[in-house]
Amino acid sequence: CAITLNNLGSIYYLNGKYDKAIGNYRHALDICPTFADALSNMAISLHKVGMDDDDETQINEATSCFEKALELRPDFGIAWANFALHKFEKNREERTSFHEKTNLFI
Repeated sequence: CAITLNNLGSIYYLNGKYDKAIGNYRHALDICPTFADALSNMAISLHKVGMDDDDETQINEATSCFEKALELRPDFGIAWANFALHKFEKNREERTSFHEKTNLFI
């Protein structure tokens, strides 16, 4: 069941097994593509892996997952908070990269 797979994904996430967490969230979404909790949880995991590995593809997928979760559940407060943090960290990383490349620091 999708709820069980989502919960298992969360256990993997909490134990630092992000790839396994993402796999379980994907399976949950195969069963129920409109499961906003699984989308939000997968976004968090993709964000973590993407930021750790500097992987723009996973960071962008995280953005898409947050957007879809919030489209499905506009009142999903924790997803809004996590999406805001995701956008902040993504923008901070982009600013840092720009400043390193240009040797500009403000």
